[in-house]
Amino acid sequence: GQCVPEGTCTNNSHCAPGKACVNGLCVIACNLETVYYDFNESSLRKDARATLQTNAECVAKRGQNVVVEGHSDERGTDEYNMALGERRARAAVKYLEQLGASVGIRTISYGEERPVCNESNENCWWRNRRAEQLFE
Repeated sequence: GQCVPEGTCTNNSHCAPGKACVNGLCVIACNLETVYYDFNESSLRKDARATLQTNAECVAKRGQNVVVEGHSDERGTDEYNMALGERRARAAVKYLEQLGASVGIRTISYGEERPVCNESNENCWWRNRRAEQLFE
């Protein structure tokens, strides 16, 4: 009963199969996964490289700008954790770019400011040592 311009949407039913309605536009339906780091490290683990490979494919399909957020656990000073979060974000961006992600990618560090878990133990800390990639 309602017509919408090609490529625009108000819900997923307006989009072709394999696409989702995001902010009023039909885009390739894929998700960017979080990568995790070892304690006090910004080098990419093997599992992080595999995740970033999948993310790079998603970014290439979407062609949409990305922000990479770097995070740390609560241990260390605020200043150190902000710098560590930035190194983690940059490591993820560097690898995405090596894989051919040619969209605009920017980084931001939140250090320990945005934890996903607030307990003071390793079962929690590992989830906070991460880089999240989000479409802008």
